[in-house]
Amino acid sequence: LDDFELLRLVGQGGFGKVYQVRKKISGRIMALKVMRKHMVIEELNVEGTRNERSVLESVMHPFIVRLHCAFHDSGRLYLLMDWHNGGQLLKLLDEHSPFTEAQTRFYISELVLAVEELHARGIVHRDLKPENVLIDSHGHLVVTDFGASKISCIDEDVRTNSWVGTELYMAPEQLEGKVYGRVVDWWAIGVLCWEMLVGENPFYHKNADQIAQKVLKKKLVMPKYLSGPAHSLLKAMLNRDPEKRLGKNGAGEVKQHLFFSGAKGFSWKKIFEKVDGPPFK
Repeated sequence: LDDFELLRLVGQGGFGKVYQVRKKISGRIMALKVMRKHMVIEELNVEGTRNERSVLESVMHPFIVRLHCAFHDSGRLYLLMDWHNGGQLLKLLDEHSPFTEAQTRFYISELVLAVEELHARGIVHRDLKPENVLIDSHGHLVVTDFGASKISCIDEDVRTNSWVGTELYMAPEQLEGKVYGRVVDWWAIGVLCWEMLVGENPFYHKNADQIAQKVLKKKLVMPKYLSGPAHSLLKAMLNRDPEKRLGKNGAGEVKQHLFFSGAKGFSWKKIFEKVDGPPFK
């Protein structure tokens, strides 16, 4: 820890804090997540903390935050990661939503590629939301915060009924305590897509119980200004039946959807290689 200069607190959660730090030798700005061991143990989040480190150590992807090292002392655990100075996706939504369909396609496609990589490695994020998606210095998305993630064998779907996530972005099967799998991430991306296209969360309510009722029962009325492919994508991703939800058969069927495949000049290869500049910088 003596190798770093603490600059400022940038985030705080149930299990720890995230600081912007400067590496003293190189001057490089980085992010340091600090977790108190006793809090992790008291909150029964040992598995989540272990999973977060495992995920970050195993994945190297342009749209997933990179872990440089992990270390600990007598009372704390530390994760040293890349610093991304564009803030959270939440800020982008607050300032610019609703997005155009082209803008939405750009950001959702980056999320799709990140989730495709996670699922290919047997990882379900389980807490995709605007606060857990960062914007890098060039304006691209970076998925972060894997404290809620679940890891399984690569060839098997994750099957669990753990109550994990944020209600506004949780799939119906999660809220009902049913056994669920990877498709919960596709539901969350569907909610994020709605927020980008419409400018608000379709299930928002200040009361958590009311949020759950909306997720489980609210009839979703699509704005008439949405194109056919956008309407179709939202309907398919926000299918309350996980067996019929877009993504049930893998990321490939999401990538083949007309919202992406029918867009002029769109290319998954160009998205992965960051050929085109982001809509907002």
